[in-house]
Amino acid sequence: MNIFISDKAKLELYSHSFYKRKYSKSAYKKFLEDFDSSIQSLLIFPYMYPKISKNSSYRKILFNKKYKILYSIKNDSIYIDSIINCKQNYIEF
Repeated sequence: MNIFISDKAKLELYSHSFYKRKYSKSAYKKFLEDFDSSIQSLLIFPYMYPKISKNSSYRKILFNKKYKILYSIKNDSIYIDSIINCKQNYIEF
C-alpha cells in the first residue's frame, strides 16, 4: 500500500509540531515519533482503525493522546486528509 498525505494534512502536521517544539523539544520528538509509529501501523493494518461515523469512508487514528489522523482507503492506497487536535471542532468527513 502507498500512503499519500494531502497538502492540508502536511500543513497541519507542521503546525502542530511547530507548536510542540516551541514549548518542549522532548514533546516535539515524542509527537513525531508517535506520528511515525501510527503511520507504520497504518501500513500494516489499514482497516484496523474505526470509521469516524457509520456512513463515512473516513477512518481515524488517535496518537499522542490528543491528535487524530483522518484517512481513507481507495484502490490499495491510503489518503491522509487531516491531522487534527482532538480539542478542535472539526467537520465530519
